[in-house]
Amino acid sequence: MLGRRFFINNQDGYTGTVSPIRLRGLNSFTMPNNPIVIVDGARIESSPSADLNTTGQLRLGGNNLGSSRLADLNLNEVESVDVVKGPAAATLYGTDAANGVIIIKTKKGQVGRLRWDGYGSYGTSKLVTTDFIDNYFPWGHTAAGVVGRCQLVAAAAATCTQDSTTHFNPLKFGPTSPLTTGHLSTVGVQASGGVGQFNYLLSGSHEGELGWLKMPPLERERILAAQGLTSLPDWQTRPNSNYKNNIRANVATTLGTKGDISLSNGLVMRDFRTPSTAPMRKKRPSGAAMAAAARNTATWINCVETIARPCAPSPFPSSVSRPLGKT
Repeated sequence: MLGRRFFINNQDGYTGTVSPIRLRGLNSFTMPNNPIVIVDGARIESSPSADLNTTGQLRLGGNNLGSSRLADLNLNEVESVDVVKGPAAATLYGTDAANGVIIIKTKKGQVGRLRWDGYGSYGTSKLVTTDFIDNYFPWGHTAAGVVGRCQLVAAAAATCTQDSTTHFNPLKFGPTSPLTTGHLSTVGVQASGGVGQFNYLLSGSHEGELGWLKMPPLERERILAAQGLTSLPDWQTRPNSNYKNNIRANVATTLGTKGDISLSNGLVMRDFRTPSTAPMRKKRPSGAAMAAAARNTATWINCVETIARPCAPSPFPSSVSRPLGKT
């Protein structure tokens, strides 16, 4: 009846999100395929919350920007995980268990003197950008010596001659990149023990994680200038974070040789946000401000610098400055 084989789909890497779990593959295109989860004999809601960016779309088990109650569990408090699937799951837990059952048991105290256990960790997270390909732009000049963009179609038609190329990747350039280094820290303590037929476990932990996603500095400066602000709230500049405080108390006692009584109680206080669940900007830039920003961007990209008419300072790195003149 009990098995331990199941698979977890790829996770998108956002802080605090969970991966969909499948025990028996994809059973339905219209109904949820999530197994039910039992923690210390009580069923919890384990379905990932809806991603507001993909609500109403058919998802075949890919990435998900939401979270679930599974993310509330402290893995340092878990003692065992068992899997029930097939007809046995439906027999024990009803038709809701058609996609299987995951049974999680948390730690219990052992009879003996008081035991203290502590743990802590710190780490960083960062998205590797080496797989992102740069954008390349061809440049050239006409027969009259006019310098400008020279696409392949124009070069084939002999209306311009290519003499140089530039490349740029906004994900690799600090002022335009939405990527940064995230931080994760965890600290916790557990106390357990027991006397005679009574045992107990008390546990407390704190987890704080700030994701690798940020508002690009160039976009931040544009919004501040357009709206006349001096600062932006943290949920806009760092839209992905997960902070969690977890407290658990498990007590149990035996009733002779024929029974036992156990009480498992947990309290979770969690502050979680992803880009799809963060509130939208209260005040949008005016149409004139948006148009001005578009004109400035076009000026930075298309400006051809001469001695008589130098370009305005560019927000892009010097590596994209093309050689001027003919080759």
